[in-house]
Amino acid sequence: MQSVSDTAVREHDQLLQARALVDDLTARRPAVYWLDFGLTAAITWSAIAIYFTAAAWSPLQMTALLIGA
Repeated sequence: MQSVSDTAVREHDQLLQARALVDDLTARRPAVYWLDFGLTAAITWSAIAIYFTAAAWSPLQMTALLIGA
């Protein structure tokens, strides 16, 4: 029968292995953050501008609404 401490050690080792597998996915990359932020803002604001300038209830306006929302 395994003791509680043996189980805790194995669980801790498994957590360390899992962290090592995905460690590069959580690295902070400012360039990626700002590029993603800028593109998202540009696309969203463009969709909002198209929404307000498109004909009422047109497919273009509804598409812009879905993108801008």
